[in-house]
Amino acid sequence: MKFKEVFLLVLIIAAGVFFYHAQTGKLNISFDWDDGFFFSYEEFTFQESQELAPPFPRELQIINAHGNLTIEGNNQNKIQILFKKKIRRRNEEEAKEIADRLRMIINEDDHRITVSTNRNDFKRKRFRSDFHILIPAGMNIIVKNSFGMVKASNTGNADILNTHGKVFATDIEGNLILQNSYQDVTIKNILYDCHIESRHSKVSACGIKGSTLIVHKYGRIHLEDLSQTLTIRKENNRPS
Repeated sequence: MKFKEVFLLVLIIAAGVFFYHAQTGKLNISFDWDDGFFFSYEEFTFQESQELAPPFPRELQIINAHGNLTIEGNNQNKIQILFKKKIRRRNEEEAKEIADRLRMIINEDDHRITVSTNRNDFKRKRFRSDFHILIPAGMNIIVKNSFGMVKASNTGNADILNTHGKVFATDIEGNLILQNSYQDVTIKNILYDCHIESRHSKVSACGIKGSTLIVHKYGRIHLEDLSQTLTIRKENNRPS
């Protein structure tokens, strides 16, 4: 066999192994290009905060990308938002210039308060935005995040989309709808129904009082203390 033929055969085999592992979740081919793949930068952190007073709607929506989100319900009748900007640049001066331009945006109508950023205004990003938000206990939330971790606790109805990251949802005083991939899901104490869609992850759920629906690909499922009906739609799952 000629060298070119051997090389081509090896290339085909390697490509097959690569795509097999990517499909089965053993290889994560989702890259965070905003981090700067070919260059090394130092990370600088800046933060700001804002407090919202009542009256406000019963629903809070958070739209974020490339960052961690923590939403906690408490006994205070106000909303407190801590916004951290983690900027990767060559020096602090460059980082501060970006931090000054990166803003938290808050919009409110009769139905919800929406918290987001002006991330799309930047051509070259190389930054992450973290939020830690305290809300009145039982307030409904909608979360849309990517490339980060989401934690939610002591909320009302929770609708969480986290395309690439871990999710922790605990003490939800309503229904939970959750979608994520590539990182684990941990759920505890859901008062009503729970709908989970996840792939390439481990799903752990405990203390769901309503019905449970799990749609899952490639990973383990661990369940405890489910009070009502359970439906699992799975593909290539390992036993818990």
